[in-house]
Amino acid sequence: QLTPPRKPEVWFPENHMWVKLDNFLVTNFYSPDYDQYTQMSFFWGIEGLDTTGFDIYDPDDFKGTVTFDSAFDLSTADAQQALLDTCEKLRTEPCNLEGCKSGGMGTLMLHAGNVTSACFLEDFRAWLQAERGISEIPTGSRFLEELTVFRDEADPPPNELVDVDYRRDIGIID
Repeated sequence: QLTPPRKPEVWFPENHMWVKLDNFLVTNFYSPDYDQYTQMSFFWGIEGLDTTGFDIYDPDDFKGTVTFDSAFDLSTADAQQALLDTCEKLRTEPCNLEGCKSGGMGTLMLHAGNVTSACFLEDFRAWLQAERGISEIPTGSRFLEELTVFRDEADPPPNELVDVDYRRDIGIID
């Protein structure tokens, strides 16, 4: 009659290189500093989330329905400047807590050799200048027209720390 094992299987002798490697990886796992930081995403134009019908026992089945803010309009110069100011503030916000070492920069956001943040509106502004020769972000209906072209055609700068996909990240609601 079969019985469950009483102790774990021993596949290799204790002095085998695989056992030593396994022990080494368990106790000395090395990872870059940025793995210790949290990636954050910010959303604009969302008023709330209707979770009516949400099942806590099956959260993947239905996550809720987004309620959009009807007053949100990024096509105005004031709204664009507020978003650009937020991007800048996130990069420069001081932090003197122990967890905010950030390479000695004393800021909330990690500063590493690579770019550690992405701001689609900054990228949009740079793309307008480089591809269209436009120095200011357009407003009104022209803003949406140009943003749609940017979203569909622009390639984000390569970066191993920040996953940018304009088609995924820039939502346009009719």
